[in-house]
Amino acid sequence: LLGEFDMGLAYRFSQTARATFGYRVLGVNGLALAPSQIPRNFANDADINNINSNNSLILGGGYAGLEFCY
Repeated sequence: LLGEFDMGLAYRFSQTARATFGYRVLGVNGLALAPSQIPRNFANDADINNINSNNSLILGGGYAGLEFCY
């Protein structure tokens, strides 16, 4: 599952220039992250061969930019 939320504004200075800024959040579910792949018991072959893909990741941050058209 992948989801994104983006909220931003743009201000147009002239016909050829504008500034943009906002905030974006991205969420991903069903990932196999590296820290979850270390088995608790290395003697058990089933634990070593098992891939844990039940993790989630949420990334967020602001952005800003200038756009010029010629």
